[in-house]
Amino acid sequence: MPTLLLHIAPGVLMLFMVALAVVPLALVWLDERRRAREEQRLGALRRQAALRVMLAAQAANELDVVHGVRVSNG
Repeated sequence: MPTLLLHIAPGVLMLFMVALAVVPLALVWLDERRRAREEQRLGALRRQAALRVMLAAQAANELDVVHGVRVSNG
């Protein structure tokens, strides 16, 4: 049994060392992907907010024209 352990131990140690090297890299890679998804989502939300502001301003201008009222926006 001890000789079997002596033959297996270097392989197990190598796998452990590879795991120690790969796990942090995987965590960094996953974090970068998460950050990229969040940036895309934030960009989409900003575009939607800008569109809502533009449509609200356009609707307010159309409402002013319909009622014959001119309101200064500034």
